[in-house]
Amino acid sequence: MNVSFILAVYQIEQYIEACLESVLPCLRDGDELIIVNDGSNDRSRALAAALIGACPNARIVDKPNGGLSSARNAGLRVATCEHVLFLDGDDALIPEAIAQARETLDKEEPDILVTDYLEWLDDGRGAKRPSRPRSHAQGQLTAAPARHLKETLDDCIPCVWTRFFRRNLFDALGEAPFPEWSMYDDLPTTPHLVARARTMFYLPLPTVLYRTRAGSLTQIRTRRSCTDMVKAAIRAHDATTAFPGDLAVQRAGMAFLARKWVDAVKQSRQVPDSGWSLHREMLGLIAPLLLRARQEQLQDLWQSARRDDRKVRRHLKLARQSRLLYTLINTLVGWLKRLRARQRQ
Repeated sequence: MNVSFILAVYQIEQYIEACLESVLPCLRDGDELIIVNDGSNDRSRALAAALIGACPNARIVDKPNGGLSSARNAGLRVATCEHVLFLDGDDALIPEAIAQARETLDKEEPDILVTDYLEWLDDGRGAKRPSRPRSHAQGQLTAAPARHLKETLDDCIPCVWTRFFRRNLFDALGEAPFPEWSMYDDLPTTPHLVARARTMFYLPLPTVLYRTRAGSLTQIRTRRSCTDMVKAAIRAHDATTAFPGDLAVQRAGMAFLARKWVDAVKQSRQVPDSGWSLHREMLGLIAPLLLRARQEQLQDLWQSARRDDRKVRRHLKLARQSRLLYTLINTLVGWLKRLRARQRQ
């Protein structure tokens, strides 16, 4: 099966060469490499153009800066291959692992092929840490969309760059499958694609080096990054409506939403101007779902043995008892944490 590799590029001149040098060996006849230049004003585009040279199945799509979701949508609009794989320009593929994944894709023909990644610490200078294991059945083609969605929500690893998607899965999500209002692209999108896929295959093999760096979008802590995380989680939770009678999926969706909300609360404590209004806004966003959920809908969370879920339960219990008290406590905790951080500087 042929694959459209969609590479989003924005202000990454120090990384683009390493990225493309890992992608180009993965291309085979019939594939295409679509480099979306999202309004870069550094040397990213020029370096990319020089590296792809006269490669017949590689091209650059130029557009004004619109963010990662906008770049992914632009690449998807011109993609023609049966499957697509998204990649960020500061990451790198592992060619020999991609070759193994392609063999599986050809043999099993899943709607979604799921792989793993290595987290490349300290801007690519540190160790390579394996990603968390997933709940999907390993090494077998499965046809259980509801179970796939539950496992995806349980694992909370929605990244699109570890998944080969059949391109027609995006058709039902409209002209802009990746919501361009959000700082997060895969969190609100992947669950909807999983819910629509008939078959899935999980290959527990790292195919991507995911570079962690201080200036990346995922490390930014602003008021918008916190509220967008909650909004993206709500949209992800909406994927559960595809299986209205499946209580296991509904419980997984509620637990997923609670975890991401608490993640956003924790991150808000790093926002310089965070305070009462931010916590009240985030709480207001999840109130119609989480605070009014029936006890049986929260059963996965109450019965979870995960260490982090103990904290999630405490947050949820207090918020359900008193929104006012919850908002006040988190405002004070955030203020104290920022004060201590300034004192350590």
